[in-house]
Amino acid sequence: MTGLLLSMLGGLAYYSRSKYFPSAYAKLKGRIPAGAGGILLLLATGLCMRQYGIGMGIFMASVIIPAAFCLLIFVLNLPRKYTWVSLGVLLIFLWIDYAG
Repeated sequence: MTGLLLSMLGGLAYYSRSKYFPSAYAKLKGRIPAGAGGILLLLATGLCMRQYGIGMGIFMASVIIPAAFCLLIFVLNLPRKYTWVSLGVLLIFLWIDYAG
């Protein structure tokens, strides 16, 4: 779950520079530097490799990162109320991941 959230933050750095970035979140536009986004994506890959081993970690990262990008685009294009609800659900899953 941590890898997914790190990937979403890394993807936000690139998506916020896009012309398709939702205007409702104009304050986020270009706030995270692209270099930080790359570092976050590398951290997510390293976390997967540490958690699952090298081969399976690379495979999991190759699944988690595109899923995070798709989830990011989906969540940010929801109405603002539902965006906060979906991020809250993701944080609950993160809490469950660390509690268990």
